[in-house]
Amino acid sequence: MIHNQLGDKQQIILDALASESLAVSYHLYDPTGNLDISAGRAVPFHAASTFKAGILMAAVYISQSEKKSLREMVRVRNSFRSVVGRKIFSVPLGDKNFRKDKTPDYLDGEVPLYFLLQDMISNSSNLATNLVIEHFGRKKISRVLRNTFGLREFHLRRLLYDTPAHERCIDITVTPRTYTSMYPLIFSDIFSQESKQFLYETLSSPIHREGIPALLPSHFTVYFKPGNTEQIVADAGAVIPPDGKPYYFSAFIAYYKDKTEARNAIARASLAACQMVAAARDNTFSCGTTE
Repeated sequence: MIHNQLGDKQQIILDALASESLAVSYHLYDPTGNLDISAGRAVPFHAASTFKAGILMAAVYISQSEKKSLREMVRVRNSFRSVVGRKIFSVPLGDKNFRKDKTPDYLDGEVPLYFLLQDMISNSSNLATNLVIEHFGRKKISRVLRNTFGLREFHLRRLLYDTPAHERCIDITVTPRTYTSMYPLIFSDIFSQESKQFLYETLSSPIHREGIPALLPSHFTVYFKPGNTEQIVADAGAVIPPDGKPYYFSAFIAYYKDKTEARNAIARASLAACQMVAAARDNTFSCGTTE
């Protein structure tokens, strides 16, 4: 069903994203309002940190399926092997005074698995991400993502900071539609109620909130994971408005001019997407304005 002004809102989304980029892509999926809209590049993007939500879901699913506890202890180390030539590499940790993630503080010690999962999402810890992937096995996680979850365009080809692999264009890539297909899983029967609660709490905790949730009313619930690289700014997640029925939105900006403004552009696009959903649901709730 096509509603009045939806075309205008689609243009708002594209204008917001394109003003900061040479390449943009977004996907909006609202099963309640019968919206399934994509625009921009359909090819896979470098995943940035948005892919970490998929790693979280796969890790929780595997633990649940194998009846293993998220309290299982994992050794913290910073030494990994490349998928190219098995070369050893490490994750840059940066200046401790500026670093937000907590996992590096426990090098050569042990932490519970749930600690790594939370740090991977809340503080976007790259070290925690690599430890989680290695703990479960990259191939096992890939099978869950692609076969169990049906995310065929989610390509987990390597760990983070595997430079030898990156130099051969072996990267972690996704499409915006991948993310809007992924987030509905957290509400499905594939997860137990206990697992769902952990996912909800973790995916509502990212400290960087300048994208999807930034301009939405505070009483909306948002489960999301933003990310950026030197070339990509991205965000993806599930938004639950006051009627309690989620919709899903993801946006990628490539080759941006300014990182802060690119995040602001995603925030404006998210607000326009919300207004499209509200219109499709006969304005049963309000998102605010784009003014």
